[in-house]
Amino acid sequence: MDPVDRALVDRVEALARGVDRTAPIRLSHERNPDQFAENLRDLGHEFVDLGKCLLARVDEIDDK
Repeated sequence: MDPVDRALVDRVEALARGVDRTAPIRLSHERNPDQFAENLRDLGHEFVDLGKCLLARVDEIDDK
C-alpha cells in the first residue's frame, strides 16, 4: 500500500475509533442543546472531509 492510501486507511481507522469511543458520550449525554448541535456539526464535518478525500482518491485510481 502506498503512503497516500495508508494515510487514508489510518484516517478511517482513527475516525472509527473516535466514533466508537466518544460519539455516544458527546451525542447522548449532552444536556446543552447548543453544545449538542456543535458536537453533531463537528462529527458531520469529520465524516464529510474524510469522505471527500476517499472519493478523490477513488477518482485518482480510476483515472490511471
